[in-house]
Amino acid sequence: MYDVTVSPSTVSSQLNIILPEALDKEGTLYISDLNKRVLMRITIPKGTQKKSVNVSGLKSGHYVVTMKTISQSEMARFVKT
Repeated sequence: MYDVTVSPSTVSSQLNIILPEALDKEGTLYISDLNKRVLMRITIPKGTQKKSVNVSGLKSGHYVVTMKTISQSEMARFVKT
């Protein structure tokens, strides 16, 4: 199991998704609004530990990042300003 960290937690353009260790298999990153609508879907290759995502196109508000692999799913939250 891994913990997803987002940095900064309040962001205007570039959101960093950080895992404590590199993925041992391909994963998928979802960015959803609080109504659970998926707004972004990004494939994350095996071996990735950090990914930067441009969120400047999102409206201001609260969002959820979900990182999923075949066997795991972790979530974190951030605020877009």
